[in-house]
Amino acid sequence: MDCKLVAIALFILALDCAHAADVWNVIGGGDANFFLVKRTYPRGGNQCAYMKRTSKNDDSHTLEAEMSYRRPGDTSFQAPSTYTVTATQEGGTEYNIMTVTAKSGSQGGIQYKLVHSDGNNCNILQAKTGPFAGKCELWAPEGQASGVGNSCDSHFATYSCGEVQETPYTTDCRVPS
Repeated sequence: MDCKLVAIALFILALDCAHAADVWNVIGGGDANFFLVKRTYPRGGNQCAYMKRTSKNDDSHTLEAEMSYRRPGDTSFQAPSTYTVTATQEGGTEYNIMTVTAKSGSQGGIQYKLVHSDGNNCNILQAKTGPFAGKCELWAPEGQASGVGNSCDSHFATYSCGEVQETPYTTDCRVPS
């Protein structure tokens, strides 16, 4: 009897973890705005880096997004860039990979794998391609970015992404309308 309960508990946990690794549920879900909370590579100390979803297509698992940031010591955002974000499956049924491609005619894009999500404010992406392959980013929905806690920090440390280099999010960050 105890073995059956353990097996059921592990099955439920596996389902929960599989759902949590679905990047489309994160970026295509109810939250349209996200902040980059921390990353394991330097980018000049930019602050308030954000992603704002402007449209989405559930059938193709594709969305359009605007991204920008503030330079250190500046209160205004840089001109936003527009990107296409496509979620794909790798080795399963979950959409655990996303490819971010600049709209200005670039080819290929950069692939990220969602390595952890608590379904809330702790979404850890690891770059698979590009100049920061193997490095990680922690993204949180706009209204929850200030609530990223120690549990998320410990998950962030477990993915061998390197030490945190920058924490672009500050409590005064707001996604421009």
